[in-house]
Amino acid sequence: MKYSVVIPVYNSEQIIGETVARTRAFFEGAGLDFEIILVNDASPDGSWRVISELARADARIKAINLLRNY
Repeated sequence: MKYSVVIPVYNSEQIIGETVARTRAFFEGAGLDFEIILVNDASPDGSWRVISELARADARIKAINLLRNY
């Protein structure tokens, strides 16, 4: 079984890295298969830059960039 964790992101540049690290640590510690899907909801801050970097560094992290805030 694979778990999918969807995290909406809006103006979270300062905290998304820690959120992903804690989520990853939980699933790795439990020995579970997982993916993390980060959805940038058109954040005006640098959230997309951080999300992109996280996704490049770990294939289990998927990055989605919405064109406007929903």
